Amino acid sequence: MNDALKVLVADKVAEIKDCIVGHVFTERLSGVTHGIMGDDFGMLLFLYHYARVMDDKKVEDVAQTWVEHVTEKLSDGLHASYSEC
Repeated sequence: MNDALKVLVADKVAEIKDCIVGHVFTERLSGVTHGIMGDDFGMLLFLYHYARVMDDKKVEDVAQTWVEHVTEKLSDGLHASYSEC
């Protein structure tokens, strides 16, 4: 991958992270927690991997805050799966 493409990819990944973090802080996420391919679980998965790869403690803290919300939703009777169904 050439350097210009690497920069474009890194910028897009950071844009996605910023969008998710912004939604976490305004609590505008879907509230749907049934699949890891999308919805809240998918966003959490992205945030945790981003935090690990980028060594970003702030993003890790945001993910931890949101995981508490997601697990609370699960305890309210929602069920998780590996699909969007």
